[in-house]
Amino acid sequence: GTFMKAEKALPEPGDEILMQRVAAGDRVAFQELARRHMNLIYSVALRMFPQRADAEDIVQETLLRIWSKAHLWQTGKGAAVSTWIY
Repeated sequence: GTFMKAEKALPEPGDEILMQRVAAGDRVAFQELARRHMNLIYSVALRMFPQRADAEDIVQETLLRIWSKAHLWQTGKGAAVSTWIY
């Protein structure tokens, strides 16, 4: 029989790489960045706005701003991506 060698999974890109890709219009990178940070964004929004609908609106607005303003974040200059988002 044929023996298949197990391959290691490639490491996932860090938030910095994803943000650079988002700034270039990469929707897949945006989806991954949103997936990574969605729960914390929602948690913060819910603490500020106890009504679920309001918190969900804040999450949506935050994600829109990440998409439209990603070019403003700069690698190695200032805040980490997560800090910039929150």
